Amino acid sequence: MKLTTEQEKQLLEVYKTAKEKNSFVETSKADIQQRAKLKRTAYLHNKRIIDEVFYGEMANA
Repeated sequence: MKLTTEQEKQLLEVYKTAKEKNSFVETSKADIQQRAKLKRTAYLHNKRIIDEVFYGEMANA
């Protein structure tokens, strides 16, 4: 994706203000992996529920 110079300037301004405010979030690789595991677990749980309901309705139809 190619950015225009105007978009580059806007992104650079956002970066500079965030750096000045020190609003960057420190994250480690382990934290990112843990969040990914939690998201995946939630996704699989929801998928299991949806599959049970869908296939239950299909079997009763």
